[in-house]
Amino acid sequence: MAHEPVKGLAEFGIADGMELALSYLEDPGDIACPICGPGSVEVMAYLESGHMRSGILAPAAPEGDYTVVLYCHGCARAAALDFSPAGPPDDRER
Repeated sequence: MAHEPVKGLAEFGIADGMELALSYLEDPGDIACPICGPGSVEVMAYLESGHMRSGILAPAAPEGDYTVVLYCHGCARAAALDFSPAGPPDDRER
């Protein structure tokens, strides 16, 4: 039996993404999926936000400027939440 190729992961909408972000900020160890509820979301990676803007995926610690990649095993949706200040690094207050 032949398998169909995966055409891409489904994405969360903006409202669901905001719910994910709030759940992550409240408790990064227990992130509730807005569709499936608690217990199905896994942190897949922490990436450096600055490098991502350049197209480079570099691992990061979950502190300061970083992007967290989440995946829900229930609805098979993924999200990348950027926790860095808006704007280029040279525009930020020092």
